Amino acid sequence: MGDNGNNGKNQRTAIIGGTFNALHDGHKYYIKLAFDYAEEVYILLTSDDYAKISKSYQVNSYKFRKKCLEDYVLEIKRARQCHIINMDSDCFLINFCLKNDFTMAILIPEYYPLFQKINRIREDEGKNPLLLLVTQRIKTREGFKLSSTLINNLKCDHRISPTQYSPDLAAYTESPKYSFN
Repeated sequence: MGDNGNNGKNQRTAIIGGTFNALHDGHKYYIKLAFDYAEEVYILLTSDDYAKISKSYQVNSYKFRKKCLEDYVLEIKRARQCHIINMDSDCFLINFCLKNDFTMAILIPEYYPLFQKINRIREDEGKNPLLLLVTQRIKTREGFKLSSTLINNLKCDHRISPTQYSPDLAAYTESPKYSFN
């Protein structure tokens, strides 16, 4: 797997990002969606230090999270078209998007304002704006938005049984595959 942003190819390229703490079905959907729209995908993976300041819970190590991502892109047979980049701040994200000629960014609604700002800067610099594909988090059958934060909260809050809350989410809380430090 590559690890730099120098694509320079005449093909559709997508950028996605996240902490990917417990690689769940929502993350997998997000990654597959990127490959549905682009031949090459750059995944900006939150660094350990950035995760410590941006998450309210303890996050698995960067090395572990990167390995899980690598295993998944191998599983879907896209490793040669995937580049995982260590992201240590929003500033890094902005600079990375300005420095490289990506076609699109795939993001959740919370990041739309940041990417609008990135596009304004890109346009001011005479670059094409990124196509912004905004996707909602996937939901469980019960209607809960799937996220690592929710999975972590269910694992740590013993006042409610994860099974009572959501059988779909309980599978994540009970599996060592989705363990948290």
